[in-house]
Amino acid sequence: MIRAKLFFILCILGSFFLSGYVTAEVQKEKSGEVFELGEIVVTANSEAISKVATTETIDRDQIQLNDFNSIADALDAMPGLAISTGSRNEAYVNVRGFNQRYVPIFFDGIPWYIPYDGYVDPGEISTGNISRITLSKGASSTLYGANTMGGVINIISMRPTESFEGSVKFNYGLDNYRGTVNLGSMIGKFYIMGGFTGLNSDYFEMSEDYVPPDEPDQDSPERGDERDNSYVRSHTESIKVGFMPT
Repeated sequence: MIRAKLFFILCILGSFFLSGYVTAEVQKEKSGEVFELGEIVVTANSEAISKVATTETIDRDQIQLNDFNSIADALDAMPGLAISTGSRNEAYVNVRGFNQRYVPIFFDGIPWYIPYDGYVDPGEISTGNISRITLSKGASSTLYGANTMGGVINIISMRPTESFEGSVKFNYGLDNYRGTVNLGSMIGKFYIMGGFTGLNSDYFEMSEDYVPPDEPDQDSPERGDERDNSYVRSHTESIKVGFMPT
C-alpha cells in the first residue's frame, strides 16, 4: 500500500517536471520566431510634386518677354488661376475655386504670410529679382505643409552663376518711372545677390470722356484731369547670400 502511494506521488511529480520542460522548450522556440516589422521611411523631393499635382511654371525669359512687373501680372497669365481685386485694392489669388487662404505663397520655399490677416498681396511683389514662379495646383505634396488644398505658389529668386553679373531695367512714362538693378557674384561655392526695384507714379489721368460735376461738393467724385489719391511710391531692396555644398 505504501509502495503504491509512493509510486503515485512520483508519477505526479514527474508529470509536473515534464510539462514544465515542454513548456520551456515551446517558449524558447516561439521566442526564436519573433517577426520584426522593421522601419518604414517615407521621403519626398521637389521633383515628385509634379507627379502628383498639375504644375505651371513661368521663367525669367517669359517674365521679361511679357513685361510682367508684379507677381500678380505673371500669375494672371497662368491657366486655372484667377486674380481679383478687393476693397483694399489688393490682388487676391483664386485657384480652382479655392481662395488664397488655401493657396499659400512661398518665397524660396519659405512660407510668406502677413501677420494682420495672413494674406500676401502679389500685386506688391516686384518681379525685378525673380527667376521663376511655380504654381502647383490640386492636392500638392505634404512637403509644403498644411493649408495647400487649392495649390501652392513658389517664387524663386535669382541666383548668380558667374563671378560677376548684373542687369538693369528702366521704364519712364508720364510723371512715373520704374527701375530695377540686380548685381551678383559667384565665388567658389559661395554666392551673393542684391537687387533694388523702385516705382514712382505721381498720378493717373482720368478718361477723356469723364465729365466732372458742375457743382462740386465734398461727396462728388474726382474733379479735374487727375484721379484723386492715385500716386504710388514703392521701393524694394533684397539681398541673398548662399552656399552651394555640391
